[in-house]
Amino acid sequence: MLEGRCHCGRVGWRFDGAPDHATACNCSVCRRRGGLWGYGHEGVDVHVDGETAIYVWGDASLATHFCPTCGSVAY
Repeated sequence: MLEGRCHCGRVGWRFDGAPDHATACNCSVCRRRGGLWGYGHEGVDVHVDGETAIYVWGDASLATHFCPTCGSVAY
């Protein structure tokens, strides 16, 4: 299990299990963040507490959820 919270503590997340791989996205947003993405399904193996804001770009097939207060990426 992996867990995390945003900088201000208002948004938390939990990933049940361990990802079997990670993706280094090369879009302009992910390159700035420098993160690696693991994948799961919200409500199944990804659990979030707290309200998030959502950033969607392009064909809207992927979305980034982040804390609306401190801006930290949640999932």
